[in-house]
Amino acid sequence: NQYVALEKGLKKQFSIIDKPTIKEAVHWIRCGNKPDVVIVDINFNGQSGLSFLQELNNINVNAPPVIVLADNGGAAEELNCFQSGVRGYLNKPYKSGDLLKKITGILNGE
Repeated sequence: NQYVALEKGLKKQFSIIDKPTIKEAVHWIRCGNKPDVVIVDINFNGQSGLSFLQELNNINVNAPPVIVLADNGGAAEELNCFQSGVRGYLNKPYKSGDLLKKITGILNGE
């Protein structure tokens, strides 16, 4: 599974908090937790990752930067994500190095 391998690799460098639903992720952030970067699948366990982005933006104008992982949704979906404030967008399958590059770029202010 690409996700499991990726998570193991990222755990060596980052602290990862995994929330299985939009409701849980939004609640965790509303409780004052401030992640440096949020990575969300556009298909968030059968829910829309775009719904998560809307919820996130409703919480705070200074929402954390978001990277979206997508199932090759096309240019319209990618544009919609960037218009929703997404800082990075990767089509699946992707190389773990590409995600790491996006994460480090965001953390370095790029």
